[in-house]
Amino acid sequence: MTSPENTLFKQQVPEICRCAVISNAHMTREDSDILDSLSRHISGEDGGYNWIHPTTYGFLIRMSARSDAIAQLRRKGISDDFSHVVTYLTEQCQVAMIHFDADAGILEGFSVHNW
Repeated sequence: MTSPENTLFKQQVPEICRCAVISNAHMTREDSDILDSLSRHISGEDGGYNWIHPTTYGFLIRMSARSDAIAQLRRKGISDDFSHVVTYLTEQCQVAMIHFDADAGILEGFSVHNW
């Protein structure tokens, strides 16, 4: 039997998500422009992309917010290089969020773009 204390504790534990922090160099300038454009759509807006968050030097993308996140990004024109690294991180590394940052490290084996 579950005690009331155990039930209360379970309700208060927040969801814990894995987040990868990688270099912006894994996206093209066009990818950055697309993400910037999509992040401006607000939550209640038709076609809102409230799961893409601009940061000072990149983006934080909550991939777990949508089951079709990669497909949506591909429909908007995201590059194959970007799709490959995002797919790898979400499917092989079980990452829920990806923080693309100018100062972050490069992942071996993935395309790098200097822009």
